[in-house]
Amino acid sequence: LIFPRVAKVAIANPLKVKAIAEGKIKTDKIDAEVLAQLLRCDFLPTVWIPDSGTRHLRELCAQRAALVADQTRMKNRIQSLLAQRLITVAVPGLFNGRGKHWLAQLELDSQDRTLIDGHLRILDQLRVQELVLEKLLVELSYGNDQIRLLMTLPGVGPAGAQALYAALGDWRRFKDGAHAASYLGL
Repeated sequence: LIFPRVAKVAIANPLKVKAIAEGKIKTDKIDAEVLAQLLRCDFLPTVWIPDSGTRHLRELCAQRAALVADQTRMKNRIQSLLAQRLITVAVPGLFNGRGKHWLAQLELDSQDRTLIDGHLRILDQLRVQELVLEKLLVELSYGNDQIRLLMTLPGVGPAGAQALYAALGDWRRFKDGAHAASYLGL
């Protein structure tokens, strides 16, 4: 929010800013003044701030992850309801076309039918929204050489490549792979 309103944004690395941690008098006003002085003298140890494109990609990847988690939650609710009613799933893949057809034909009381049908409608809407988001991500990502390069790795598809690039940003800023892994907390 503050990027368009200021000339420069700097985020201090708290592990490296010893002047604040070692201060005898600790108030927000004093800490802010110390940070301003360090920044003015170019002694403020900062962390990397992703560009707006990377921040946007992070938001979209997080939204996609949330949609996938919501879909899993809906699937678990349906499976839980079936388990509570001691109904054994008679088809492989309960949430593919054949499984959804089986669920639609399943004899249930009106309350259970209402719950399952509602969960299935929500699941379908979540999937539609995920597909819209994936289309947008593909449009944004296929123009990015680094994301396309990541997709050449075995087992790395568009979603994984996008998420990794969104987390790392331009990986050329790392000295080596160990530093990139450390940045990710690995």
